[in-house]
Amino acid sequence: MPESPFSLDYRSKPIMVEEDYINDNRVFKINFSDGTKPLMLTVGTNQKGDRFWVSVPPKRMQEAGEIGPMIARYFRDKKNREKGSA
Repeated sequence: MPESPFSLDYRSKPIMVEEDYINDNRVFKINFSDGTKPLMLTVGTNQKGDRFWVSVPPKRMQEAGEIGPMIARYFRDKKNREKGSA
């Protein structure tokens, strides 16, 4: 089940992150508060099995590489908070 939309700060501006699934693939839609065109992200895997953040379509890889780890940190922190309150 997708996470409720959440906000992160990116380059000192808020962005809204929406999680969804397309054909069992987890994707994230990023909405920028400054009018920048929305961005779709997912996690890819290279031939060596290394995972990395990728934009869909792959024209905005720099943003994917910056925002993707922020999303991962959000979920890691949330999991740790939930574990600590159990």
